[in-house]
Amino acid sequence: MSAVKTVDHYLELNVPSRFRATFTALRDLIRESAPELKETLKWGAPCYVRTSNVVGIVSLKNYVALWFYQGALLDDPENKLIQASETTTGLRQLRFEEPEDIDAEYVTTLLEQAVENDRQGKKVKSR
Repeated sequence: MSAVKTVDHYLELNVPSRFRATFTALRDLIRESAPELKETLKWGAPCYVRTSNVVGIVSLKNYVALWFYQGALLDDPENKLIQASETTTGLRQLRFEEPEDIDAEYVTTLLEQAVENDRQGKKVKSR
């Protein structure tokens, strides 16, 4: 098994063809909505960083997840952010199967909040 070297390489190796359009749409949305974030790889998956990890994209078995590393701090009026497990402290995620599932305006609002929180150094306190 070869190590993932770039986000394009991740897309090629780890994203099933049925999720590639969804993954690409999320990647493009992040690049457009939060251009100050640096695209990198962490833990073998795409991560977008300012001074700390802000958001990541991962392809899983049944969906593509958009991870907000400090998502617990975000204002989520539509209650769409998911806490993956009871032990998850700060991370929250959105799940998508099709590009049409992406509410670009909502995701952009969350991205803007996440970047601003990073700018202000806001972090969820560990348990």
